[in-house]
Amino acid sequence: MNPAPGLLLGATLLATPAAAEPRPFFIGTDADGVYASTLDTDTGAMSPPVLAAAMEAPGFLWIHPTLPVLYAVGGGGGSRLVAFRIGGEGGLTRSASVGTGGEGACFVTVSPDGRLAAVAHYNSGSVALFPLADDGTPGEPTVARHAGRSVNEKRQTAPHAHSVRFTPDGRTLMAADLGTDKLYVYSVTGAGGLEPASPAAIDLPPGSGPRHFVFTPGGGAVLILNELAGTVSVAPVDPVTGGVTRTLPAVAADLPADAERASAEILFHPGGRHVYASNRGPGEIAWFAWNGENLERRGGVASGGDWPRNFRLTEDGRFLLVANQRSGNVASFRIDAQTGELVATGESIDVPGATCIKFRP
Repeated sequence: MNPAPGLLLGATLLATPAAAEPRPFFIGTDADGVYASTLDTDTGAMSPPVLAAAMEAPGFLWIHPTLPVLYAVGGGGGSRLVAFRIGGEGGLTRSASVGTGGEGACFVTVSPDGRLAAVAHYNSGSVALFPLADDGTPGEPTVARHAGRSVNEKRQTAPHAHSVRFTPDGRTLMAADLGTDKLYVYSVTGAGGLEPASPAAIDLPPGSGPRHFVFTPGGGAVLILNELAGTVSVAPVDPVTGGVTRTLPAVAADLPADAERASAEILFHPGGRHVYASNRGPGEIAWFAWNGENLERRGGVASGGDWPRNFRLTEDGRFLLVANQRSGNVASFRIDAQTGELVATGESIDVPGATCIKFRP
């Protein structure tokens, strides 16, 4: 008996792969503005980048969790937090610009509920917390300054806050400080202020130089990427104990001891079993296995350019894009879902001073 035409049509639809949906993304730079491009999720090719918004050195970007607003920090001579409205076609329109309350703004993030933004200042060693209006406009900041130093006489003679992140519940703000070898812990008050938590910091091994960090799935621990030492430290967040349980190399075991590490970014794969880190010195993206308790480096791949700074993964976990700052390009990689291994697609676009990538929601 022949099947009904409707069943044949349904079978045909199920057997036909869904058309790849292009993924638009923004690129922060140390140059003249924020650029925009689109990723082909079949091939890994990217469209020619276009300047979406002019701004001096918008080095790091973040997108509001519920509003069509992109935030950038930079500004050259004076650190600014700039908000852009994201248009229907992906264009950016500047809607607000405020001083950050510090020098050398290098990282911005937004709380899970979208009510607060936080900025880290490398030069002044401070963090700033901004109330956000209903339309995402930032208000005047509350600033907390770090103090102290550590053992590296070239890079750690003063505090250098390098990144900030809210815990998943939004009640705590953490700040990695390269200059003091600490991950500071702040309680976010109901009035939008910052108070040192107890303990007030997680101490890293001397000379580590913590730069960026990421929470494990569920938020029970934090993985801290250390720029100077080229290591990853694991520490509990729930509860915060102030101590590190393990530190392991982020770079290959055969990298000479005197070689530059310059580790930069660390992120989880959406599946939660793989972790990635950029090591600018050796010019690689490293990947790790995470089993819920232990982290193990599995390998690394050349970044497709010079000085891989920030990178980003697609929401489906199939592709990873790398911003190579010195070579001024973005390269794409396909991800093996089982092993986490990265395979270069051979696709690249030229973006001057590429430093940060954010996919458009």
